[in-house]
Amino acid sequence: MALRLFFAGILLIGAGFAVNGRKNLEIFKKRQDAVHLLAFALCGITFCQFTYFMAIQASNAGTATVLQYLSPILILMVVCLRGRRLPRGLEILAIGLSLLGTFVIGTHGDIHTFHITGEALFWGLLAAVSA
Repeated sequence: MALRLFFAGILLIGAGFAVNGRKNLEIFKKRQDAVHLLAFALCGITFCQFTYFMAIQASNAGTATVLQYLSPILILMVVCLRGRRLPRGLEILAIGLSLLGTFVIGTHGDIHTFHITGEALFWGLLAAVSA
């Protein structure tokens, strides 16, 4: 995984320079911007990747991905709380479908059985929060 992430980073940096040239280095002009970038890289991306990989280890890639992709629900909750509003029609539909899909994957349609371990659920939901 580390090798995959390393080469993905190299490709993205190369693409950034191909598109924007030296403008990519402007973030290093202000010390505070560089510190924020470093903090995001170490705390944000590393935490997101770590929790996702732990969710894969505890379950499988498909389950981990579905759990991590519950993050838009969390983002919507923050947006609604900040805007002091309730979710709107399509937002409610999206939340419902996301939760229904997660429920079906977790139970295989049988409400009396849960096919996701507590550890997988913990790491998957933490991956959603970190995303």
